[in-house]
Amino acid sequence: MQTTIVYHIFSHSIDLFEHDLNTAKSKFNELLNKYGTARLYEEKWDNKDSLDPISEDCLMSEGDFPC
Repeated sequence: MQTTIVYHIFSHSIDLFEHDLNTAKSKFNELLNKYGTARLYEEKWDNKDSLDPISEDCLMSEGDFPC
């Protein structure tokens, strides 16, 4: 089974998902500039039907934890 990496970017009830890290960082910066807070996580999935990733790591975190 192949592991898939997805980048989860979120802030203030906005959840974005990207497969490219550079695009994810750009979206992170957009949310940070707009809301003053943002998170970027790398999630590893082994099954597209799974409800939970096999692992997740916080890559970037700025400001208070978003709502």
